[in-house]
Parts: sequence; structure tokens; C-alpha cells
Amino acid sequence: MEKQNSKNNKSKIIYLVLGLISIITIIAVLIISRIEPPKIEPPIGAIITPAPNVEEIDKPSIMTNVIIETNKGNIKIGLFDNHRPITVNNFLSLIEKDFYDRIIFHRVIDDFMIQAGCPYGTGFGGPGYVIECELEGYNRNMRGTISMANAGLNTGGSQFFINLVNNHHLNELHSVFGRVIEGIEIVDAISNVVTGQGNRPIEDVVIKNIEIIKE
Repeated sequence: MEKQNSKNNKSKIIYLVLGLISIITIIAVLIISRIEPPKIEPPIGAIITPAPNVEEIDKPSIMTNVIIETNKGNIKIGLFDNHRPITVNNFLSLIEKDFYDRIIFHRVIDDFMIQAGCPYGTGFGGPGYVIECELEGYNRNMRGTISMANAGLNTGGSQFFINLVNNHHLNELHSVFGRVIEGIEIVDAISNVVTGQGNRPIEDVVIKNIEIIKE
């Protein structure tokens, strides 16, 4: 009986010691987590390079600029030639053929986008052919970017839209091929016009001409 009691007492002591060790360990971890690591000053003359923004790492560069002249003002667009060669070459080819002259912005939705490029002004027209989508790599439908409109994968042609806000839900659907460099206030002014059925402006917002800028 005494041996049994002795074993029980030893077991209780062991459990007690283990419990105390666990409590001490938890307290030590809490104390250490509150201690700030020492600040290390860079040596005199050292060049400090900030960490790159993840959004900027794969961001395409602008090669060609165009100016969209509208009856509301001018919008300067920088195109991602190397990043979206198929889309940009098609856009430039249509510009050189004066395809966009006198075409209207047929679809305007505030807090979403403004759309143009349909020769009939209905949203159902195009150049008579389609091009493939370019969605690989950096493809961010952010405010101020210009993107190809389509009716599904690889069905784009001439219609495009300018994002009024960040529309990232479109990133896997529409090829971004440039961005507004100047005239975002004109884009916003167009977004604020009064629209009617089908989000078409009551008073036409017209593209007078698109000019390719050689810089």
C-alpha cells in the first residue's frame, strides 16, 4: 500500500513539474515575442534599394502613343507594343485606315467603363474579322487602362473600352494593351454623360480621329 502511494506521489510530482515547465515556456515565448529586434543602421554611403512593388515587377513598358480626339477633348494613350503585339498591331492598323473616325462611344457605364469601336454604334459591329486574346503575363484591368472588348475568347476585333475603376474580374477575359497617359479627366467627363437605353449616351460622344504619335 505504501509503495502504491509512493508511486502516486511520484506521478503527481512529475505531472506538476511538467506543468510548471509548460507554463514557464509559454511565459518565455510571450516575453521574447514582445522584444523588438535591434535596428541596424546601414553604413555611411550605402545605397539603399527599396523592395520592388509586386504589381510593378512584370508591368509592360509603353512603346507607341496615340491621341484619341473626341468632341469632349483629347485622350492620350500609351500602348504596350511588345507586351500585346497582336492587339496593338491590329489597333494601329485600324487607326491607319481611319476606321475609328466618327465612331461613337456607344456604351458608357459610370464606375465601370466607356466603350467604343463599333462601326454601327450598336455594339454588334467590327472590322469583319477577329483576333486572338492576349492574356498571359501582366494583364490588369485597372483604372485608366485600355482593353479589348469581345463576346468571348478570341472574338475581339475593333471594339475597346477604357476602365473607369479597377475591374480585376475582367483580367482573365479581356486583353489590356495600353493605359491613359493624359486626359483621364476627359475619360471621367465622358463617363458622366446622360445615357439612355443600352447605356448609350443621349448625345453622341464622337471619336473625331485617332492620331499615332511618333516619339
